[in-house]
Formats: sequence, structure tokens, C-alpha cells
Amino acid sequence: MKNIGKVLFATVAVTVAAFALYIFVDSLLGGNPKAFITPSPSSTDLAIGQTYEVADFQTCELPDGSKAYEFHFGGADRSRRNQLVPHLDGRDQRILRQSADIPAGMMRLRKVVEHHKDPTLEGFHYGTFVENWEGLAVEYNGPIQPQKVVRPCGPARS
Repeated sequence: MKNIGKVLFATVAVTVAAFALYIFVDSLLGGNPKAFITPSPSSTDLAIGQTYEVADFQTCELPDGSKAYEFHFGGADRSRRNQLVPHLDGRDQRILRQSADIPAGMMRLRKVVEHHKDPTLEGFHYGTFVENWEGLAVEYNGPIQPQKVVRPCGPARS
């Protein structure tokens, strides 16, 4: 009986020592157990090409003075976080576009590829894109009327 107790004690001691050594070596090597966890997309994030029900949207002002649209979702999508969308894209074109291809009161993000060449004058190129421009457009089916800036925009999503 005495031998079984000694063997059990030795087994536990070796296991604890091995675990402590593993923790110590892992901390020296900068191991981070969370580094191997891949976060899943939040159920409140938007996917390109999917339609979402909109309760309303407003024009608001960003801290740098530029304008943006703030979409508030409704219906089945009411749990989604508000979406801030810039008023203009990198080419100074409106991002919000009306679309009859989606049901009324819905919006979606759509990838846009437009083919252009750099404007040339006196032998110089005045653009930054080569043959095409890629970006996102927000398509919305509903009345889009001019809106005055009603307030500062809410916090940006991080």
C-alpha cells in the first residue's frame, strides 16, 4: 500500500512539474494561447451583396467636416449596428445609389469595378488608377431626398 501512495504522489508531482515547465517556457517564447483562435464574423456585420432592411438613414457630419450617411436597420435586421457610409468615394462620386433591383426599404453593399484610363494632359497622368477603379457602392431602394446635416455622426465601427 505504501508503494501505491508513493507512485501516485510521484506521478502527480511529475505532471505538475511538467505543466509548470510548459507554462514557463511558453511565456519565455511569447506564446499567446488566443493567437490561434480565429474570430468569427459578428452577426451585426454586413456582407457585400446581401440585402438588409433599413428603418431610416440620415446625413451626418464626421469630425473632419466631411459628410456621411448613417443607416439604421429595422425589421429582421434591427439588431445590426448602425452603418456609417461616406457621402463620396475616392473619385468624388456619390456612394449612395438608387436601385430598383432590390425590394423597397432595403439596402446592400455592392462591389463596383469601373474601367477608366488615367486622364493625360501634356504627357502627364493625373490619376492614380490603372485601367479600372474598384470600390463599394451602397444601393438603396426607396426615396432618396436631399437631407440637411442633422447632427454629428455616431462613433465609427472599429
